[in-house]
Amino acid sequence: NNSYTKGMNIKDDGVRIERITATDQASNTTIYTLILKIDRTAPPVPTISMYRENTATATATTTGYTNNTWKNKYVWVTTTHPADNPDVSGWKTNQYTTTGAHGTNTNKNGNSVNISNEGTTKIKFRACDNAGNCTTTYTAEKTIKLDRTAPTCTVRNTGGTSGSNGWYKGGTVTATGHCTDQTNLSGCKASQTQVQKVSSDSPNSNGTKKSITIYDNADNPQTCSSTIKYDKTKPTCSITKSNTYSTSGVTLKNSCTEHGPSGIATCENKNGSSGHKTGGNASKSYSYDVKDNAGNKNSCSKTVYRQIQERHKSRTWDSCKTGDPAKCVEWCYEDCSLGYCHFYCVDNHNNVKPNAINEYCNKTKNTCVGGWNSYGSYSRWTNVNSCTEGKYNAAHGDYDHYRDCQSLYY
Repeated sequence: NNSYTKGMNIKDDGVRIERITATDQASNTTIYTLILKIDRTAPPVPTISMYRENTATATATTTGYTNNTWKNKYVWVTTTHPADNPDVSGWKTNQYTTTGAHGTNTNKNGNSVNISNEGTTKIKFRACDNAGNCTTTYTAEKTIKLDRTAPTCTVRNTGGTSGSNGWYKGGTVTATGHCTDQTNLSGCKASQTQVQKVSSDSPNSNGTKKSITIYDNADNPQTCSSTIKYDKTKPTCSITKSNTYSTSGVTLKNSCTEHGPSGIATCENKNGSSGHKTGGNASKSYSYDVKDNAGNKNSCSKTVYRQIQERHKSRTWDSCKTGDPAKCVEWCYEDCSLGYCHFYCVDNHNNVKPNAINEYCNKTKNTCVGGWNSYGSYSRWTNVNSCTEGKYNAAHGDYDHYRDCQSLYY
């Protein structure tokens, strides 16, 4: 019925075994063994080692990561296993606290952490033992910056003289690449860079092409490509004339030649037509325009000349009254000016038969054609421009004077 109480105060960390013996008045004894485990001291703060990874799943690497620098890989953060001091309960785990890209974590168990999210992550660690003691201080906070996304390059052209169809036709065109990166990532090493500068014709119709590579601060590359179509050389044109020395007109044919890379766009008469050009009542110049696809223009011109050709001159009829065809030769007037040759014959009052004259002339020159009027004068040419004059004496049938002209174009 008696109770006995004995207390003890154990202050030292460690493992202590206490045996309590209780004896009653009849000398019966009971021994109670008490094992006391006391650990009130936290382990030391761990040490952080950081390694840069090549993949998201790797757990070991020898490539070091420098704190607070941008990298385009992953970072594996490892910590040491600190010894408990005194070594009573023993080290249990390290815990990490993060903010930023990896998320907000407070004292989450983890001896190693793989940081994979792009952006900036701050991390720190502490150690805890099996008695639940954790360090009240943390490791120095580390900053990990990851950026695996390439920046964007936008190419813009400045300067130069704009032409047509996307071509430049003068000045100096400068293509500049403007670099932008995503928010919260590493940013561009340079905000802009020159891709190319063009002030001469492109080598072909595809334009002048050039590419450069830009980088962000994590060394992610991006290609800036520029194509500038440049043609400042004017095309040329030329005009040729055919069927010259014609009485109806001259056919003009224009030909255009491109000397730059853009190609011919139009090659036409300034009045909107091309091809045949007839002469008028006077000499006239005809012009053609040529334009390439870059908008460079040029023109050429050709003059069609009009000349009035005298075909038939006055003769003295008395020299050919005998009716002898041989004496009528002087009445056959050969006109060979400007390369246009004809043989013209005249009869008067049929003193010499028209057939005889025609036959004679045909045998001699093979060019005497036409009809005969009531006075026996040659009247083949009816479409005569501004140069016909005649003087006939109908009563006597004498041929005093006759002049006949035609318009030739060349």
